[in-house]
Amino acid sequence: MGTRRRGSKFDLQDETGNQELFRPEFGQTTGKSEEKMWELMKSYMGSDRKAIQRQIVNHVEYTLARTRFNFDNFGAYQAAAYAVRDRLLESWNDT
Repeated sequence: MGTRRRGSKFDLQDETGNQELFRPEFGQTTGKSEEKMWELMKSYMGSDRKAIQRQIVNHVEYTLARTRFNFDNFGAYQAAAYAVRDRLLESWNDT
């Protein structure tokens, strides 16, 4: 598993100085589905070699809908690009 994520790089606080985990203009999230999303997104994707390889293989199979029998260099390039994109989006979403 990856490293633990912070709530935000901006450390939002409410009027009393308590840290807010939501943007006030969107309203407070109190539903069970929002709580589950926070729980599932509390850590970063792994950045070790095995985690990156696993994500590339997942993109080959599920994003590109390819198998080991129709896998080529272009498919490898696309899957690697998706894996890099995922990590960029994860960082950008926290800013």
